Amino acid sequence: MDAVAARYPFLAVARTAVKEADVDLGAVVQAADSPILARAVERVEGAIRDGRVPDPVADHEVELLSYPMARVLVSLINESVLTDRYALAEARRAMDLLASDRETAGLRSTGTQSLDRENLLAELELTDQLVVEDDGYSMAVTAYLRLISALRDSSWRLVDRRLTTGWVRIDEDELDILLREAIRHRVRVDLPLEVPDEIANELTAQVDAIGNMLADVRLPTDIDIVSPAQFPPCIAALVEQARAGHSLGPVERFTLVAFLRAIGLATADLPSFLEVDSTSEERTLLYTASRVCGESSATAYPPPMCETLEMLGVCVDADDRCMDVGHPLLGYHRRITAAPDVTDWREEP
Repeated sequence: MDAVAARYPFLAVARTAVKEADVDLGAVVQAADSPILARAVERVEGAIRDGRVPDPVADHEVELLSYPMARVLVSLINESVLTDRYALAEARRAMDLLASDRETAGLRSTGTQSLDRENLLAELELTDQLVVEDDGYSMAVTAYLRLISALRDSSWRLVDRRLTTGWVRIDEDELDILLREAIRHRVRVDLPLEVPDEIANELTAQVDAIGNMLADVRLPTDIDIVSPAQFPPCIAALVEQARAGHSLGPVERFTLVAFLRAIGLATADLPSFLEVDSTSEERTLLYTASRVCGESSATAYPPPMCETLEMLGVCVDADDRCMDVGHPLLGYHRRITAAPDVTDWREEP
């Protein structure tokens, strides 16, 4: 079994290897102790839990065949949040492996098999779309625009790039990010698949378990620290607008208030924190808080998820830490957990 195909199952050689293996999918899903199915579940659960597919298993055949099986599981659940998260997790895993393989000088860890960046570019049909420059690279603008479609950081905007006769300048790190996006697109294509009923029926237990895990990625409810330095970019931008005296729209105001209340800021502290000096704006702010908290309505509301904020145009300047969290509260929780020193606004003099 081709080791490179197992490590990079989105390659054309991997698809050929899967066909040549001629494995009976029905037998795989019916086997109670199938290592292929177990590894497929592990791939999907790793994407949900960690945003990355776990390290490859030693058995190349299991590793290779678990990839199409994982795609079957993702297709049966058919939730866009999972599909996108899984595709990104596979792409991240592939880039981690590629970086590791560079350090071992041409995939010595897989014998005589090799995959370098040049071969990957050819596989992803990007060879003719990239030119090596003295201080980096230039990518054809059409390829560049296609690959940045899901990148939220404003630094990727074409208006902020060096553009020369249809070519965009990028550096080494940016090229790796764009390669990751190209792999993500490759993994994402054709999902969800059409899965025969006889196969779907055999996977009910696995699908239910993954579905429950997806549902269990719940928002943190025990945050009680107000640290503006750790706010996600979208929330930081809304705070800045409010403090500058700009009147927020209903969606922006709701998002900001819901976030601040969810991280422990009392309703009474909202005007002070946001430095509101307008009586009408303060009244609107407090009314929004009463509705968010369920004081004047039957339900308490969390802030919208990232996908909704992006659709509504509230998502701005997202960084790499925003890519796989899916919700500003999750992003904030990760930031305050990882930060070596966090200062609470309420404790400042």
